[in-house]
Amino acid sequence: MYKLKKNVEIRNVEHEMSVWAIFNPHFDPLDGASLGDGVLLCRDPRLSSLGYRVLAPKKADILAGVRAVGLNLMRSSVPMYTAHRYRLGVGEGIDEIPYGKYLTLEANGDYLNGVSEKKTGFLGHELMSSRSEAKRLMPVLFESEPSVGCALNSPIEDMMGRSKTPLGYLMGIEGRVGLGLMRVANALTSGNVKLKNVFAKCIKPYWWP
Repeated sequence: MYKLKKNVEIRNVEHEMSVWAIFNPHFDPLDGASLGDGVLLCRDPRLSSLGYRVLAPKKADILAGVRAVGLNLMRSSVPMYTAHRYRLGVGEGIDEIPYGKYLTLEANGDYLNGVSEKKTGFLGHELMSSRSEAKRLMPVLFESEPSVGCALNSPIEDMMGRSKTPLGYLMGIEGRVGLGLMRVANALTSGNVKLKNVFAKCIKPYWWP
């Protein structure tokens, strides 16, 4: 626990405000655009392909606001956005990035503007000096949709059985797109992996250095 030496009021506004994501690899930048009164718009600081984040009053018509600035976008869904994130190899939330179980680098925090190597003195800084590429979150693209029985943390193995230990573990899945915490070198060398009896391919995200 950490104590702030300031008086801070935390209030639940979920019944007043909504959070949106606007993502499309082909639209023009929305920087400076106005989507309505009381609407806050900013780029997702993690990755340009994640588009923009919007905080808006519940009554705001965000889709109409986007179209009013000349963009013809359709309303998406949470599963579609989740699959988009998984294709990029980006995790979020305590299910995909369990509290206290991940190193910042394993969650790609150093690639997603989550860590500043210019700053020191923060928790976990000592780990930055021994950066390891051993494990990272990576996209896993399945040939067919895995069955319901493929639970989170299920082992992802080399398709040819060349490794006695799993190449990684499933951290999220949406349709035929998954997110795995993978041993990077082994996963990229193998390429072809399997989750139970479903074949897949583990790929290096385009935005990695």
